[in-house]
Amino acid sequence: MTRIVNISVFALALCAGASDRAAAELLPFQAQPQDQSAYALGSFQLNVIFVESDGSIDVDREDWNAEQISTVKSEIAQAAGFWEQQSADFHPAARLRIDVNYVNDAVPINTGYEPISRAHTQDGLWINQVLSTLGYDATTSKFNNTRQFNTDQRVAAGTNWVSTLYVVNDLADADNRFSDSWFAFAFHGGPYVVLSYENNGWGADQFDRVLSHEMAHLFFALDEREGARERSSARSGYLDSTNFNSELDADGNVRTAPQPDVLMINNTLVLSDATKIQVGLLDSDGDTIPDILDTFPTLTGDEGISDSAAGVFRFAGEARVSPLNNLNTKNLNFSSSGADMTINTILAAQYRLDGGAWTDVPELAATLGGYEESFDFSILNIAKGDHRIDVRVLNSVDNPSEPLSFDFTSQFVVPEPSAAILAVLGWFMLSAAHRRRRSPQENRRYVFA
Repeated sequence: MTRIVNISVFALALCAGASDRAAAELLPFQAQPQDQSAYALGSFQLNVIFVESDGSIDVDREDWNAEQISTVKSEIAQAAGFWEQQSADFHPAARLRIDVNYVNDAVPINTGYEPISRAHTQDGLWINQVLSTLGYDATTSKFNNTRQFNTDQRVAAGTNWVSTLYVVNDLADADNRFSDSWFAFAFHGGPYVVLSYENNGWGADQFDRVLSHEMAHLFFALDEREGARERSSARSGYLDSTNFNSELDADGNVRTAPQPDVLMINNTLVLSDATKIQVGLLDSDGDTIPDILDTFPTLTGDEGISDSAAGVFRFAGEARVSPLNNLNTKNLNFSSSGADMTINTILAAQYRLDGGAWTDVPELAATLGGYEESFDFSILNIAKGDHRIDVRVLNSVDNPSEPLSFDFTSQFVVPEPSAAILAVLGWFMLSAAHRRRRSPQENRRYVFA
């Protein structure tokens, strides 16, 4: 077996350093601005805006108070916890993490409209007024305005995904619904969701269940209840799953739902298998890595300028993440670009010599973390002989690239220790052994004598 002695590594990252990596998580690899919440994995920021009428246009009938706002905050925390729990058994880098951002410190933002007194389709009137208060263009569409707001918040927070929850008050309203009988609604894939305080009689104490349902739509889940008219043949999500748990069959006929008490039928806090696939929570092989992220990075590179005489092998290469094909056609060009996207990053570079154990290149650890990486490292002091050197990278869910293999012949002779060094080393070892044979009392006398 070839003897490898005194291996050290010198690494040079050719990419931006960690301090310049603030943008690494801003937008998933190859995602477009309209891809605001493509699946329920990774980091997600939920911006929350409380909306308050000021009576300047509509009659002011609803007024937030501190207790109501506190109740909503508690319910939002429960909904966030529910969604985070859905991926809790996945690889740590694949789990959903929700950061709740209370815009304006949860102080309601004024509009001249009374939102609950209007039809839900008139939400652009008060959304644009609210966003204009935050510095956005009141003349553009509610969707573009919210997307721009979301993008700015995502950049500031450094998260993969983002959406905004607008909360309106309805406590004084007779039926807790908008004038056209709607109450809570969201758009598949975002960019926003609207809830009222009591949501058509669900009550503030079940706000979390209504929000959890609407958040499923943000991740492209379809309704499964009969009244929503989404048939079992309807398709949605990055994995393009059918709505097979729907109460309607492919012909639109009512059928007995396989799982009647689930989130997308009656707001029960349980996801059907269909919903899990639509929002991206499918792990086909049970390896804790969901299918959407269970991909392998690619690595290219060569020996660079190696030095056989000095026993130095040098590798220069480039690594890139590999996104799974995006099959989603729901809301294409509105809240889905159709791009192949991933939140995986390149997290480690490794090498091994002569089929031994894989070894990290620790000097690169602080510089990696992007979707595409260029780096350069050297293995020093490789003992004389013929060697096989393999190099690979790992992504953030620990999936490796195919290794690149190189034959390397070293002429480097590891220096033998000199006679003087060996003599000193021998004396030290004998002295240490002699001290170990002394009693604790003798050792103390020896030290302090």
